[in-house]
Amino acid sequence: MVLRRSLKCPCCGRDLEFRNLNFSEAFACPHCQRELKVSRVYSTFFGLLGLAASYAILYEIGLRDLSLLAGGFVGWFPVIFIELRTLNRLFPPELIPVDESIVQ
Repeated sequence: MVLRRSLKCPCCGRDLEFRNLNFSEAFACPHCQRELKVSRVYSTFFGLLGLAASYAILYEIGLRDLSLLAGGFVGWFPVIFIELRTLNRLFPPELIPVDESIVQ
């Protein structure tokens, strides 16, 4: 059984699907059409977590010095992909309206 927490629109309260989620820019709720975005704190935390995991993995397999520095950034992309597929389902992102005044 896969643990999956629901992701809800903060404006209308209806369920959203992860495939409709955009971490880099605002997107419209498919139900109420209000503009939403992922909390910057959430995005930054998971981005830095992925970067740290990339460096830790490469360090453990023996990369050092400049090869570790360069490899960490290259290795970040596959780590972020895996992280998005797993951790985001366990800890769904906090969605906030682009215009905070529309929350009832």
